[in-house]
Amino acid sequence: MAPCSESAPLIMTQKDIELMSKTAQEKNKNKQKKIGKELKKTPILVEIIGATNLINPNNPEESSSLHPFVIARLHGNGQAKILRRTKRIKDTANPIWCIEHRCLFVLDVSLDMVRISRHALPWVLEFEVRNKDASDPLSCTYLGSVSMDMSTVLQNCTEE
Repeated sequence: MAPCSESAPLIMTQKDIELMSKTAQEKNKNKQKKIGKELKKTPILVEIIGATNLINPNNPEESSSLHPFVIARLHGNGQAKILRRTKRIKDTANPIWCIEHRCLFVLDVSLDMVRISRHALPWVLEFEVRNKDASDPLSCTYLGSVSMDMSTVLQNCTEE
């Protein structure tokens, strides 16, 4: 195709204009769908159920005197956000949390949280179990944790 000059007018037919308009509309629709998918969030109900055989790191013989609680965190984009902190359960190495202990919460998961790119770390949901020391109200001891990336969380979700 020869380059255009001022002396050579560009001639377009009605069919050319309609085709360009249709192409622009399709591109716009695809862009809107992509933006909609990125912004769409899926609510997930998370329940913290319990822990078993917790060991008191300060005194393994006294594990029944633990006062465990859970901190749920979401890690992503170089940040960590606390989603939930359960109430502590007194004097047990095998805690079972129930609704009164703040064990339920809703996590809104967006698609960008589960996409893993070459340059970004995956979003991670972490549950950390800690012990509230009865003798020192400001002291908490790490007992253990479990974490999973958000794509695993979504793969294991069920609709009920």
